[in-house]
Amino acid sequence: MVLMTYVFTRRFLPKYGDRTVDQMVQAARSGKQNIVEGSADGVTSIESELKLLNVARGSIQELREDYEDYLLSRRLTVWTAKHPRFDMMLRYCREHNQLTRKVNALIQENVLLRKRIGELGG
Repeated sequence: MVLMTYVFTRRFLPKYGDRTVDQMVQAARSGKQNIVEGSADGVTSIESELKLLNVARGSIQELREDYEDYLLSRRLTVWTAKHPRFDMMLRYCREHNQLTRKVNALIQENVLLRKRIGELGG
């Protein structure tokens, strides 16, 4: 997630004068770190794990909104799973993109995060 965000910001956002770059990289890093710390802390404290996983969820949501803002500010379409070309795009990415594993890991992290928060009553 962090590497993918770093590559995106370097490729598509200005190098200087745009605070969005720092915010996106920090949100990606924070999401990942809080998942790791929350999982480790869950061994001794469910309350601590829940708090950290909720922080991670917030960071990942912030990052997602930054990506959506990028698309919307350029009048680009946000493709949801219901978009007619979504499955074709996903299949193409899986076959041709070296970052696909990282994207799939990000999606899986988000799914597991939501499931774990649900299990903990959040």
